Amino acid sequence: MNEKNVFISSVMRGFAAERAAARRAVETLRHQPVMAEDFGATASTPQTACLEGVRRSHIYVGIFGQRYGNRVESGHSPTEEEFREAERRGLDMLCFVMKGALDDDQKQFVDSIKSYEHGKMLAFYESTDELKDLIVQALNDLSLASLGGGLDASVAQKKFESRISSDESSRRSEPECRLAIIPERQVDEYLSPHDLSEASFREKLEQLLLFGPQPRLFDREKGVRCREGEDFLCLWQGRDEYDSPDTSVSIYADGTIILADSLTSQHQRDRFSHGLLRSFVVDEQNVLDRASGFFAFSESVYSSLEAFRQASAFFTWLQLANMRDKSFGRIPSSEPNSFQMPSHSLDDPVSSPPEPQRIVRKQLLDHQSLANDLISRLIRRFKAAGGYYESSERLH
Repeated sequence: MNEKNVFISSVMRGFAAERAAARRAVETLRHQPVMAEDFGATASTPQTACLEGVRRSHIYVGIFGQRYGNRVESGHSPTEEEFREAERRGLDMLCFVMKGALDDDQKQFVDSIKSYEHGKMLAFYESTDELKDLIVQALNDLSLASLGGGLDASVAQKKFESRISSDESSRRSEPECRLAIIPERQVDEYLSPHDLSEASFREKLEQLLLFGPQPRLFDREKGVRCREGEDFLCLWQGRDEYDSPDTSVSIYADGTIILADSLTSQHQRDRFSHGLLRSFVVDEQNVLDRASGFFAFSESVYSSLEAFRQASAFFTWLQLANMRDKSFGRIPSSEPNSFQMPSHSLDDPVSSPPEPQRIVRKQLLDHQSLANDLISRLIRRFKAAGGYYESSERLH
């Protein structure tokens, strides 16, 4: 394991025990702690010396308590100055917050950390022993990731394709929207077989699907059914009590979440009073709503479960399947008197982008923008292939 300089940042007053625990954690993995206590006498101010310490470090460890600290000339506390300098330098950033009430300034600062940029991890601790263990684990995860512990797009694509092909709800002949996401950093398992079997886990997922962020993936007027596999849990809704799934969401032990959604399900059919155009065109707004809802649901799952707190980057993919005789476009509010249908020779399914896209946590938080980006890519693919339906209503 290559030795790294690890800058340890926190307020000084009242944090001697936390700083000592952080030092022990860093030294346990044979890295070099960079700490204000070791700087000695310098010609510069203590804060200038600390910022210089950040600049010669590879990893930043921030330990944040309930107090924000005194503001200096920059308008930030010294601790936030160090954080911002590490962020500017592109250091791997590991942040640990003491559980409990934060003062207003500290809460605002911690909220800003939750943007989850790549290489940034946020965890919470109660005791110095727990803090030490969390730092050791986080540093070890960084080392494993640098040795190839993360996925690349091709491996993510194989995982997605294998799971989509084995999903019973994806074996339909009608147009279907499929969305998938997986954490880039892979561990033995994010969710154990016990986690996947727990009634409380299933209930949490049901609550998010039925009552979570909008646009929601499931219809509150329908029941939710469940199917379990060796390494996954699938929740789904059908058109009636005896039908196969219209909409299904599966979550796997390695953190993969997959949505399979019929684009001609009852709640989609009821959206339009006209049917002929809908027989040939898949509505882009419909797909956009599903994508936005999927990313909102995925972020809620990853944020609410302790197992995923360290996941800072992901691969995601969108597919439209069974589109050989279908076009893609915006369905107008009223059916046109006549229309000319475009045709295309795109492979089926049509993917956006062609291979899984790497995103960071901040992009997942902005689920609407992420969905807009994927749909824009789909529109460009269909336009380039001559398969995009451009309604006259949109042109006005």
